[in-house]
This record gives sequence, C-alpha cells and structure tokens, in this order.
Amino acid sequence: MSAGIVPEPGNGGYLSSMEAREWIADLLMCTPESLPPDVTPLREVEGWDSLRHVSLVLGLEQKRNKKLTADQIQNIVTVGDVLSILRQNVVDA
Repeated sequence: MSAGIVPEPGNGGYLSSMEAREWIADLLMCTPESLPPDVTPLREVEGWDSLRHVSLVLGLEQKRNKKLTADQIQNIVTVGDVLSILRQNVVDA
C-alpha cells in the first residue's frame, strides 16, 4: 500500500492522504491547509479542546466501525496519530 493511501473502513475503499486530511479537518472544523504537520501536537490546532478531542474519537470510531481502546485514545496526540489509527483498520480487519 502506498504511503499516500489510507484505507477507508466500511466499504473496502481507500482515502488518499489528502482526503484523510480533509476528513480530519472537517472533524476539527478547520481547513486542511490549517492542519499542522503530522508531527505537531493537535493541541496546537486553533480552537483545539477536549470537546474536539471527543468529537475526533467518536468520528474515528464511526469511520472505522470499531471502538478505540483506551490506549489508542490516549495516544492520539498528532495528525499523524489520527492517520495511523485510520490505517490500523486494515491490520485489524
């Protein structure tokens, strides 16, 4: 699988990295251009708060059609972490 492709759970399709970033930006109520680099903490996203974190977790669970573990939730710190969780669906399936 290409590094620029993220599995889209549920229908067996795939999201491009840009589509995945757009999905994350939509959940965070910002634009893909305003997302920080993958290694930057989400807390540095303008308007980031605990409610957005909960929305992100719920959105990921819905997108993956699978609950996240407490460890997975605790380890969501960066945009890259979100992308990693989206990719895990292929391994978990």
